Amino acid sequence: MEEENAFKMLKHMMFVLHIRRQFKPDMVALQIQMYQLSRLVHDRHRDLYNHFEKHEIAPTLYAAPWFLTLFASQFPLGFVARVFDLLFLYGMEVAFKVALVLLGNHKELIIQCSNFESVMDFLKITLPSMGIIQMERVFNQVFEIDISKQLLAYEVEYNVLQEEVLSDTLSKEAEDAIKRLESANSNLKRHNMDLLEELQIAHNNVSTLERNIASYQACTSRQESRLKTLDMERTTLRQLANDLRRKWPSEHYDECADILSGYQHVLRSESPPFPYFCPIPNLSPSRNFSSCPTGEPTAIPSHDANCGALLTVRSLSARARNISGDSVCSQSSSISNEIDTD
Repeated sequence: MEEENAFKMLKHMMFVLHIRRQFKPDMVALQIQMYQLSRLVHDRHRDLYNHFEKHEIAPTLYAAPWFLTLFASQFPLGFVARVFDLLFLYGMEVAFKVALVLLGNHKELIIQCSNFESVMDFLKITLPSMGIIQMERVFNQVFEIDISKQLLAYEVEYNVLQEEVLSDTLSKEAEDAIKRLESANSNLKRHNMDLLEELQIAHNNVSTLERNIASYQACTSRQESRLKTLDMERTTLRQLANDLRRKWPSEHYDECADILSGYQHVLRSESPPFPYFCPIPNLSPSRNFSSCPTGEPTAIPSHDANCGALLTVRSLSARARNISGDSVCSQSSSISNEIDTD
Protein backbone atom coordinates (compact mmCIF):
# COMPACT_ATOMS: atom_id res chain seq x y z
CA MET A 1 0.00 0.00 0.00
CA GLU A 2 1.28 3.42 -0.89
CA GLU A 3 1.94 5.98 1.78
CA GLU A 4 -0.84 8.24 0.58
CA ASN A 5 -3.42 5.46 0.81
CA ALA A 6 -2.09 4.40 4.20
CA PHE A 7 -2.47 7.96 5.45
CA LYS A 8 -6.04 8.10 4.12
CA MET A 9 -6.89 4.88 5.93
CA LEU A 10 -5.39 6.26 9.15
CA LYS A 11 -7.44 9.42 8.72
CA HIS A 12 -10.56 7.33 8.16
CA MET A 13 -9.92 5.35 11.34
CA MET A 14 -9.25 8.43 13.45
CA PHE A 15 -12.08 10.70 12.30
CA VAL A 16 -14.72 8.47 10.71
CA LEU A 17 -14.49 5.47 13.04
CA HIS A 18 -13.84 7.87 15.98
CA ILE A 19 -10.84 5.95 17.26
CA ARG A 20 -9.16 9.30 17.87
CA ARG A 21 -11.36 9.86 20.96
CA GLN A 22 -9.55 7.03 22.72
CA PHE A 23 -6.27 8.95 22.67
CA LYS A 24 -7.47 12.29 24.06
CA PRO A 25 -5.91 13.42 27.35
CA ASP A 26 -8.98 12.53 29.44
CA MET A 27 -9.45 9.18 27.60
CA VAL A 28 -13.19 9.31 28.23
CA ALA A 29 -13.94 7.14 25.19
CA LEU A 30 -11.67 4.37 26.53
CA GLN A 31 -13.37 4.51 29.92
CA ILE A 32 -16.76 4.14 28.27
CA GLN A 33 -15.50 1.17 26.25
CA MET A 34 -14.18 -0.53 29.38
CA TYR A 35 -17.54 -0.06 31.10
CA GLN A 36 -19.38 -1.44 28.06
CA LEU A 37 -17.13 -4.52 27.96
CA SER A 38 -17.61 -5.09 31.68
CA ARG A 39 -21.40 -4.93 31.28
CA LEU A 40 -21.29 -7.34 28.30
CA VAL A 41 -19.28 -9.86 30.33
CA HIS A 42 -21.71 -9.39 33.22
CA ASP A 43 -24.76 -10.06 31.04
CA ARG A 44 -23.38 -12.89 28.87
CA HIS A 45 -20.83 -14.61 31.13
CA ARG A 46 -21.88 -14.01 34.73
CA ASP A 47 -19.61 -16.69 36.24
CA LEU A 48 -16.58 -15.20 34.48
CA TYR A 49 -17.57 -11.72 35.65
CA ASN A 50 -17.82 -12.95 39.22
CA HIS A 51 -14.39 -14.60 38.93
CA PHE A 52 -12.90 -11.30 37.76
CA GLU A 53 -14.60 -9.47 40.62
CA LYS A 54 -13.33 -12.02 43.09
CA HIS A 55 -9.73 -11.37 42.10
CA GLU A 56 -10.34 -7.62 41.53
CA ILE A 57 -9.47 -7.74 37.85
CA ALA A 58 -10.96 -4.78 36.01
CA PRO A 59 -11.25 -4.68 32.20
CA THR A 60 -8.67 -1.87 32.09
CA LEU A 61 -6.00 -4.36 33.23
CA TYR A 62 -6.29 -6.71 30.25
CA ALA A 63 -8.56 -5.07 27.62
CA ALA A 64 -7.11 -1.56 27.47
CA PRO A 65 -4.17 -2.66 25.25
CA TRP A 66 -6.60 -4.55 23.02
CA PHE A 67 -8.68 -1.43 22.31
CA LEU A 68 -5.81 1.05 22.12
CA THR A 69 -3.77 -1.03 19.66
CA LEU A 70 -6.67 -3.02 18.16
CA PHE A 71 -5.06 -6.26 19.41
CA ALA A 72 -1.76 -5.52 17.65
CA SER A 73 0.30 -5.35 20.86
CA GLN A 74 -0.23 -8.98 21.92
CA PHE A 75 -1.86 -11.02 19.10
CA PRO A 76 -0.33 -12.41 15.90
CA LEU A 77 -0.16 -10.25 12.79
CA GLY A 78 -2.63 -12.43 10.85
CA PHE A 79 -5.18 -12.09 13.62
CA VAL A 80 -4.67 -8.31 13.70
CA ALA A 81 -5.10 -8.08 9.92
CA ARG A 82 -8.43 -9.86 10.11
CA VAL A 83 -9.51 -7.51 12.91
CA PHE A 84 -8.61 -4.47 10.79
CA ASP A 85 -10.62 -5.85 7.86
CA LEU A 86 -13.69 -6.23 10.03
CA LEU A 87 -13.03 -2.84 11.62
CA PHE A 88 -13.20 -1.05 8.27
CA LEU A 89 -16.44 -2.90 7.45
CA TYR A 90 -18.38 -2.70 10.74
CA GLY A 91 -16.66 -0.06 12.82
CA MET A 92 -15.44 -0.10 16.41
CA GLU A 93 -18.16 -2.56 17.42
CA VAL A 94 -15.92 -5.35 16.06
CA ALA A 95 -13.42 -4.84 18.89
CA PHE A 96 -16.14 -5.57 21.49
CA LYS A 97 -17.26 -8.69 19.64
CA VAL A 98 -13.74 -10.08 19.31
CA ALA A 99 -12.95 -9.44 23.00
CA LEU A 100 -16.24 -10.96 24.10
CA VAL A 101 -15.72 -14.10 21.96
CA LEU A 102 -12.15 -14.53 23.20
CA LEU A 103 -13.23 -14.36 26.83
CA GLY A 104 -16.24 -16.64 26.30
CA ASN A 105 -14.26 -19.34 24.46
CA HIS A 106 -11.61 -19.50 27.19
CA LYS A 107 -13.95 -18.98 30.12
CA GLU A 108 -13.32 -22.41 31.70
CA LEU A 109 -9.56 -22.00 31.52
CA ILE A 110 -9.72 -18.52 33.02
CA ILE A 111 -11.93 -19.66 35.88
CA GLN A 112 -9.45 -22.44 36.66
CA CYS A 113 -6.83 -19.76 37.43
CA SER A 114 -6.86 -19.41 41.18
CA ASN A 115 -5.17 -16.06 41.71
CA PHE A 116 -4.65 -12.65 40.24
CA GLU A 117 -1.23 -13.38 38.71
CA SER A 118 -2.29 -16.57 36.98
CA VAL A 119 -5.36 -14.92 35.46
CA MET A 120 -3.30 -12.01 34.12
CA ASP A 121 -0.65 -14.34 32.72
CA PHE A 122 -3.29 -16.34 30.90
CA LEU A 123 -4.92 -13.23 29.41
CA LYS A 124 -1.64 -11.65 28.29
CA ILE A 125 0.40 -14.71 27.25
CA THR A 126 -1.70 -17.86 26.78
CA LEU A 127 -4.75 -16.30 25.17
CA PRO A 128 -2.93 -14.48 22.32
CA SER A 129 -0.97 -17.62 21.33
CA MET A 130 -3.85 -19.35 19.56
CA GLY A 131 -3.81 -21.46 16.44
CA ILE A 132 -5.33 -20.78 13.07
CA ILE A 133 -8.32 -23.01 13.77
CA GLN A 134 -9.13 -21.10 16.95
CA MET A 135 -8.77 -17.82 15.08
CA GLU A 136 -11.22 -18.91 12.40
CA ARG A 137 -13.70 -20.03 15.04
CA VAL A 138 -13.42 -16.66 16.80
CA PHE A 139 -14.16 -14.67 13.64
CA ASN A 140 -17.04 -16.95 12.70
CA GLN A 141 -18.61 -16.27 16.10
CA VAL A 142 -18.03 -12.56 15.67
CA PHE A 143 -20.44 -12.47 12.72
CA GLU A 144 -23.12 -14.20 14.81
CA ILE A 145 -23.14 -11.66 17.67
CA ASP A 146 -25.27 -8.52 17.63
CA ILE A 147 -24.54 -6.11 20.47
CA SER A 148 -25.29 -2.74 18.85
CA LYS A 149 -28.29 -1.90 21.06
CA GLN A 150 -26.55 -3.10 24.17
CA LEU A 151 -23.50 -0.92 23.50
CA LEU A 152 -25.71 2.12 23.03
CA ALA A 153 -27.65 1.37 26.21
CA TYR A 154 -24.46 0.85 28.22
CA GLU A 155 -23.03 4.12 26.97
CA VAL A 156 -26.13 5.98 28.10
CA GLU A 157 -26.01 4.15 31.42
CA TYR A 158 -22.38 5.13 31.92
CA ASN A 159 -23.16 8.79 31.22
CA VAL A 160 -26.06 8.71 33.69
CA LEU A 161 -23.88 7.16 36.38
CA GLN A 162 -21.16 9.69 35.76
CA GLU A 163 -23.67 12.51 36.07
CA GLU A 164 -24.93 11.08 39.35
CA VAL A 165 -21.42 10.72 40.68
CA LEU A 166 -20.61 14.20 39.49
CA SER A 167 -23.79 15.60 41.03
CA ASP A 168 -23.00 13.87 44.32
CA THR A 169 -19.49 15.23 44.20
CA LEU A 170 -20.78 18.66 43.33
CA SER A 171 -23.39 18.49 46.07
CA LYS A 172 -20.71 17.56 48.61
CA GLU A 173 -18.49 20.29 47.30
CA ALA A 174 -21.42 22.69 47.40
CA GLU A 175 -22.17 21.71 51.00
CA ASP A 176 -18.54 22.19 51.93
CA ALA A 177 -18.51 25.51 50.11
CA ILE A 178 -21.70 26.56 51.91
CA LYS A 179 -20.18 25.65 55.27
CA ARG A 180 -17.03 27.57 54.44
CA LEU A 181 -19.08 30.56 53.32
CA GLU A 182 -21.23 30.45 56.46
CA SER A 183 -18.13 30.31 58.62
CA ALA A 184 -16.58 33.18 56.68
CA ASN A 185 -19.86 35.10 56.96
CA SER A 186 -19.97 34.66 60.74
CA ASN A 187 -16.36 35.80 60.99
CA LEU A 188 -17.15 38.83 58.86
CA LYS A 189 -20.16 39.64 61.04
CA ARG A 190 -18.02 39.53 64.19
CA HIS A 191 -15.41 41.66 62.50
CA ASN A 192 -18.14 44.07 61.40
CA MET A 193 -19.43 44.37 64.98
CA ASP A 194 -15.92 45.07 66.21
CA LEU A 195 -15.53 47.73 63.56
CA LEU A 196 -18.87 49.28 64.54
CA GLU A 197 -17.76 49.47 68.17
CA GLU A 198 -14.49 51.06 67.14
CA LEU A 199 -16.41 53.50 64.91
CA GLN A 200 -18.70 54.45 67.81
CA ILE A 201 -15.69 55.07 70.04
CA ALA A 202 -14.10 57.14 67.29
CA HIS A 203 -17.33 59.20 66.94
CA ASN A 204 -17.37 59.84 70.68
CA ASN A 205 -13.72 60.90 70.57
CA VAL A 206 -14.45 63.21 67.64
CA SER A 207 -17.39 64.77 69.51
CA THR A 208 -15.21 65.32 72.58
CA LEU A 209 -12.48 66.86 70.46
CA GLU A 210 -14.99 69.11 68.72
CA ARG A 211 -16.28 70.34 72.09
CA ASN A 212 -12.72 70.94 73.27
CA ILE A 213 -11.94 72.80 70.07
CA ALA A 214 -15.05 74.97 70.49
CA SER A 215 -14.05 75.68 74.10
CA TYR A 216 -10.48 76.52 73.06
CA GLN A 217 -11.77 78.76 70.30
CA ALA A 218 -14.05 80.63 72.73
CA CYS A 219 -11.18 80.99 75.19
CA THR A 220 -8.93 82.19 72.37
CA SER A 221 -11.57 84.73 71.34
CA ARG A 222 -11.82 86.03 74.91
CA GLN A 223 -8.06 86.25 75.18
CA GLU A 224 -7.86 88.08 71.85
CA SER A 225 -10.57 90.49 73.00
CA ARG A 226 -8.75 91.00 76.29
CA LEU A 227 -5.49 91.56 74.41
CA LYS A 228 -7.13 94.17 72.20
CA THR A 229 -8.48 95.92 75.27
CA LEU A 230 -5.05 95.90 76.91
CA ASP A 231 -3.50 97.23 73.72
CA MET A 232 -6.03 100.07 73.69
CA GLU A 233 -5.35 100.84 77.35
CA ARG A 234 -1.61 100.78 76.71
CA THR A 235 -2.04 103.16 73.79
CA THR A 236 -4.19 105.47 75.92
CA LEU A 237 -1.65 105.42 78.75
CA ARG A 238 1.16 106.17 76.32
CA GLN A 239 -0.78 109.14 74.95
CA LEU A 240 -1.47 110.33 78.50
CA ALA A 241 2.21 109.99 79.39
CA ASN A 242 3.20 111.93 76.27
CA ASP A 243 0.66 114.65 77.14
CA LEU A 244 2.05 114.87 80.64
CA ARG A 245 5.58 115.13 79.32
CA ARG A 246 4.59 117.94 76.99
CA LYS A 247 2.60 119.86 79.62
CA TRP A 248 4.86 119.43 82.62
CA PRO A 249 8.29 121.02 82.73
CA SER A 250 11.21 118.72 83.17
CA GLU A 251 12.04 120.16 86.59
CA HIS A 252 8.74 118.81 87.96
CA TYR A 253 9.25 115.17 86.79
CA ASP A 254 10.51 114.03 90.17
CA GLU A 255 7.68 115.72 91.96
CA CYS A 256 5.16 114.19 89.50
CA ALA A 257 6.65 110.78 90.16
CA ASP A 258 6.12 111.35 93.87
CA ILE A 259 2.54 112.37 93.23
CA LEU A 260 1.83 109.29 91.09
CA SER A 261 3.44 107.09 93.69
CA GLY A 262 1.22 108.68 96.28
CA TYR A 263 -1.81 107.94 94.15
CA GLN A 264 -0.84 104.29 93.89
CA HIS A 265 -0.42 103.97 97.68
CA VAL A 266 -3.68 105.75 98.28
CA LEU A 267 -5.54 103.42 95.92
CA ARG A 268 -4.02 100.43 97.76
CA SER A 269 -5.18 101.99 101.11
CA GLU A 270 -1.59 102.45 102.27
CA SER A 271 -0.18 105.35 104.24
CA PRO A 272 1.35 108.01 101.99
CA PRO A 273 5.09 107.67 101.67
CA PHE A 274 5.70 111.39 101.26
CA PRO A 275 7.69 113.00 104.06
CA TYR A 276 5.34 115.94 103.94
CA PHE A 277 2.51 113.91 105.49
CA CYS A 278 3.18 112.73 109.03
CA PRO A 279 0.49 111.86 111.60
CA ILE A 280 -0.31 114.55 114.22
CA PRO A 281 -2.37 113.42 117.21
CA ASN A 282 -5.74 115.04 118.07
CA LEU A 283 -6.08 116.74 114.69
CA SER A 284 -9.62 117.32 113.42
CA PRO A 285 -10.53 115.23 110.29
CA SER A 286 -12.49 118.12 108.80
CA ARG A 287 -9.48 120.32 108.40
CA ASN A 288 -9.14 121.76 104.86
CA PHE A 289 -5.73 120.61 103.60
CA SER A 290 -6.09 122.42 100.31
CA SER A 291 -5.56 125.70 102.16
CA CYS A 292 -2.28 124.59 103.68
CA PRO A 293 0.71 126.62 102.62
CA THR A 294 2.62 125.02 99.79
CA GLY A 295 5.80 123.29 100.88
CA GLU A 296 4.82 123.07 104.57
CA PRO A 297 4.27 119.74 106.35
CA THR A 298 0.64 118.74 106.78
CA ALA A 299 -0.60 116.51 109.59
CA ILE A 300 -2.96 113.55 108.99
CA PRO A 301 -4.67 111.78 111.86
CA SER A 302 -3.46 108.15 112.06
CA HIS A 303 -6.74 106.78 113.50
CA ASP A 304 -8.76 107.27 110.25
CA ALA A 305 -7.11 105.76 107.11
CA ASN A 306 -9.85 106.74 104.66
CA CYS A 307 -9.98 110.27 105.87
CA GLY A 308 -6.21 110.47 105.66
CA ALA A 309 -6.20 109.03 102.15
CA LEU A 310 -8.89 111.50 101.06
CA LEU A 311 -7.00 114.42 102.50
CA THR A 312 -3.77 113.15 100.94
CA VAL A 313 -5.36 112.95 97.51
CA ARG A 314 -6.80 116.40 97.84
CA SER A 315 -3.40 117.68 98.89
CA LEU A 316 -1.81 115.94 95.92
CA SER A 317 -4.44 117.45 93.66
CA ALA A 318 -3.62 120.88 94.92
CA ARG A 319 0.08 120.31 94.31
CA ALA A 320 -0.58 118.95 90.84
CA ARG A 321 -2.80 121.91 90.04
CA ASN A 322 0.05 124.21 90.87
CA ILE A 323 2.35 122.25 88.48
CA SER A 324 0.09 121.78 85.43
CA GLY A 325 -3.38 122.51 84.27
CA ASP A 326 -6.76 120.97 84.72
CA SER A 327 -6.09 117.52 83.17
CA VAL A 328 -4.13 116.22 86.17
CA CYS A 329 -6.52 117.92 88.55
CA SER A 330 -9.45 116.20 86.90
CA GLN A 331 -7.66 112.84 87.29
CA SER A 332 -6.99 113.66 90.95
CA SER A 333 -10.58 114.75 91.46
CA SER A 334 -11.89 111.49 90.00
CA ILE A 335 -9.63 109.54 92.38
CA SER A 336 -10.90 111.66 95.27
CA ASN A 337 -14.49 111.00 94.26
CA GLU A 338 -13.77 107.25 94.16
CA ILE A 339 -12.37 107.44 97.68
CA ASP A 340 -15.35 109.53 98.86
CA THR A 341 -17.66 106.91 97.45
CA ASP A 342 -15.80 104.14 99.29
